[in-house]
Amino acid sequence: TDRVIICVQDNPEPLTFAVSTEGVEIGLEFDKAKGARDATVAFERTMITRSDTKMLPMHNRTKLTMAWALSGLEQFDGDVTTGATAGVIAPLSTFELPMHFSTSRALQLKKTLRIEISDAGNLFSVMQTENVVVTGEAYDVALDVTFPKNGPDGELHYEVFRVFEEVV
Repeated sequence: TDRVIICVQDNPEPLTFAVSTEGVEIGLEFDKAKGARDATVAFERTMITRSDTKMLPMHNRTKLTMAWALSGLEQFDGDVTTGATAGVIAPLSTFELPMHFSTSRALQLKKTLRIEISDAGNLFSVMQTENVVVTGEAYDVALDVTFPKNGPDGELHYEVFRVFEEVV
């Protein structure tokens, strides 16, 4: 703590103001697997036309409001969407970004998104860049049913049997 001393003309007593500062390392924290370099969002194996939603938590452990912006979402061709592509996180709080996976075709994906982090006033430009690996699989169920052609028109013919009679 330092002091600023101000002398005012025709005032015999100087004014004293205490001044202190606190340094903060700008950045957000992400949940990562032990030993992993990047955060991961792993969607469950999903049948096509169904969807899966996961949350990406971003922790602001600083006393400053932090801004974030997502880039690289266009590479997913609409298969992965988010609730927002940019925002701010209040000091000492957590924001969970909802991410949705839904597709109309079978595919396996493993792609990387980028999150750029800066102070909320954007005074210092981008201070941190974080990669988020997004993985998921969508599958299709194809069913082919064929019946033997027993009759002249291709219909099935069952033999006559009595009720409660077992036919093997």
